[in-house]
Amino acid sequence: MSVINKILKSYTKIPLWATNLLAPVYYMIPENKRYGSVYNREMAKLKRIEELSAEEAKKEKDEALEQLVAYAYEHVPYYHELFDSIGLSPTEIKEEKDLVKIPFLTKEILINNREKFLSDEFDKEDLVYLTTSGSTGTPTGFYVQKESPMRERVYCNCMFKDFGLKPDSSRLVMRGKEFWAQKSKGKNWQWDGFKRELSINIFDMTPDNMEEYCKAIEKYKPDFAYGYMSAMYTLCKYIASRNKKLKHQFKGYMAISETVTNEQRRFVESVINARVFSFYGMSERVIIASECKDSTEYHVQPMYGIVEIIDEDDNVITQPGVSGEIAGTGLLNYAMPLIRYKMGDISSWSEKETCKCGSYKKRLTSVQGRKTKDVLIGKDNDVISLASLEVHSEIYDYMARYQFVQEHKGKVTVKAVAVNGNSLTKEKLQKISEVFTKRTNGKIVFTAEETDKIAPKKNGKLSIIDQRLDVSEYL
Repeated sequence: MSVINKILKSYTKIPLWATNLLAPVYYMIPENKRYGSVYNREMAKLKRIEELSAEEAKKEKDEALEQLVAYAYEHVPYYHELFDSIGLSPTEIKEEKDLVKIPFLTKEILINNREKFLSDEFDKEDLVYLTTSGSTGTPTGFYVQKESPMRERVYCNCMFKDFGLKPDSSRLVMRGKEFWAQKSKGKNWQWDGFKRELSINIFDMTPDNMEEYCKAIEKYKPDFAYGYMSAMYTLCKYIASRNKKLKHQFKGYMAISETVTNEQRRFVESVINARVFSFYGMSERVIIASECKDSTEYHVQPMYGIVEIIDEDDNVITQPGVSGEIAGTGLLNYAMPLIRYKMGDISSWSEKETCKCGSYKKRLTSVQGRKTKDVLIGKDNDVISLASLEVHSEIYDYMARYQFVQEHKGKVTVKAVAVNGNSLTKEKLQKISEVFTKRTNGKIVFTAEETDKIAPKKNGKLSIIDQRLDVSEYL
């Protein structure tokens, strides 16, 4: 067992002041000793593959796929029954292009057959049970092997190093999870020396609290910021409105889980004077990708999982620049293999043949959120994406947070929170309404309303679109 896992077993029982006192000793332990044999084996494998040519790496990936499919047929009841029912032999799947022979897996199928997806070589007691946040309205539970988090850490560390981040880099954390001081003492922030994390309460982003956060940032000087863009955008709006500049320079900000708009990226980068880079991963552990250091396209990690992009008729899209739904096949979790799992998110393959960084890895363009959530419906049943609402305008200077709420087609309410507690004038609200209405050529009439607060969901995420229509009727 790794040193970090041994510590985590008793971590929550130790007072925070004690872990902060002992943390420097922990970080004196070499990285390979801290993380243990699972981490070291996976890191050695990944480093070896990184040095291969594109053709050699493809061969490794295809072999991993072949092994996974053979295992799934032999040990996972769902796939054994599925293959037999369609007359498919696992030996027919030898490379990525052969995946078309296997039917897609949906969230509904997984929920209704969860026990059949478990390998007969594992006991539930020896696995980790995880759930998705239910952003599509239906939370999903699934199992992973106990070493999965440590193996995932390898891929994350390798991706983040391109941005100057190390395994022991300190970070400002803006996520929906409660932290120890918040739960026990009602505090709005805490410093955890063991994790090297400065956590802040993103559910209560008042000016007074954000001033506390700024002072904590200046005291602990986290290397980079990490979390939901909606929270970082709000904090940066406050920082920009302060009478004094923030006396700390972040190395970067890593955005997770939420769709990042161009306006959010531009503004946050201008405030922190550092790169915003986005990370794409799923709770189901089938895909992992991060932005390239030389562009905003996402490099897919091929040994973690295989990515397909499909159209509305479930045909695989190979042409660059053509958008479709993402489906993934995870290569690491043998306890509950997920093959051709539909993610619901939208992307397309890069139109550029090669990447500036020289990597052979396949690249996704910007990933849009769930296809049934990040769209608005026009008066003539037009489907309007969040990305198409992007516009360069002074209206963003008025708002600390905003959200589109749609209950009727062709009509959208823009809930807007003023910057730093100021009020939005009638003229500013009218301007916001006009800019977005014009952006859709009148297909949607936007009406801006001021609100004191836009509450995030229980998981801390804030959707820019609060879609209350059944969008599936229009897709």
